[in-house]
Amino acid sequence: MPRVRLTRKLALVLNGVDVSRFNVGDVFEVTAEQAEMLIENEWAEAVPVELLPPEHTIRKTSRNDLSN
Repeated sequence: MPRVRLTRKLALVLNGVDVSRFNVGDVFEVTAEQAEMLIENEWAEAVPVELLPPEHTIRKTSRNDLSN
């Protein structure tokens, strides 16, 4: 699953993706479709796993957080 870093948070749900648990700067996993949408709308940026420091924790969204 793609990893993204939240760059802007204008609402608790962005085009169906629940980001209420996340703050700007948090890194989390989403589906490829959701990552593309978040990046296109400049709400997030892609984060290649090799660029994350070893101590960085990736927060995963649960099925309940995602709506299509």
